[in-house]
Amino acid sequence: MRYAQIREVDIANGPGIRVSLYTQGCHRHCPFCFNQETWDFKGGKAFTSELEDVLIKLINKPHIAGFTLLGGEPFEEENRDDILELLKHIKKECPTKSIWVYSSFLYEEIMEWKQPLLDYVDVLVDG
Repeated sequence: MRYAQIREVDIANGPGIRVSLYTQGCHRHCPFCFNQETWDFKGGKAFTSELEDVLIKLINKPHIAGFTLLGGEPFEEENRDDILELLKHIKKECPTKSIWVYSSFLYEEIMEWKQPLLDYVDVLVDG
């Protein structure tokens, strides 16, 4: 998986102060997308296990309310397995923090996939 950006302090994408991860890659190309620079799956940077550990530490800071996942499109098929493992890890290591996901996929579509992504998401902003 690749990512475009990590925001250590984000107050625009969910309640409170959050840590946000912008994934890289999107096939959907929604009209009026404000993150077109994240469409290229080869753009951004590689998301590593070391970076995942840093992300967990950031989320667990006392002033952080939770984690927000955006894109690109975090639920593109190319990202799903990696995202599932990331969400599991965050839920385990940051149990008091909420997880929000912004996705252009609809809830009904996501529920048809083999990966139980929404089992680890507190709030889905879909469509």
